[in-house]
Amino acid sequence: MSKKQGSQTVVFTNKPSVFSYCAIAGLKEGQGNFKDYFDIILEDDLFGEKTFEHSERKIFTEAVRGAIKKGKLDVSQLDVLVSGDLLNQIITSSYTARELSIPY
Repeated sequence: MSKKQGSQTVVFTNKPSVFSYCAIAGLKEGQGNFKDYFDIILEDDLFGEKTFEHSERKIFTEAVRGAIKKGKLDVSQLDVLVSGDLLNQIITSSYTARELSIPY
């Protein structure tokens, strides 16, 4: 549960926690020791897309959708999407938030 302070600031009333996830792996990871822990194993590293950038976006969007489904939620129940990556290139998560209409 969270509340908004102003139009863009979210104040959490409880500590955020992870209660659902979706792990997507490439073909090589899917053949490894942790294969049973992945929700989706791609047969094609580009996930049917023409470029890495488009595939990264599709993979992330499907991971968010998978986590929502596994958590037995509706996207309308989400208050905010918090995301990032190791290089702080947040374009992929920005596109996903926009596509799924989740505040980011």
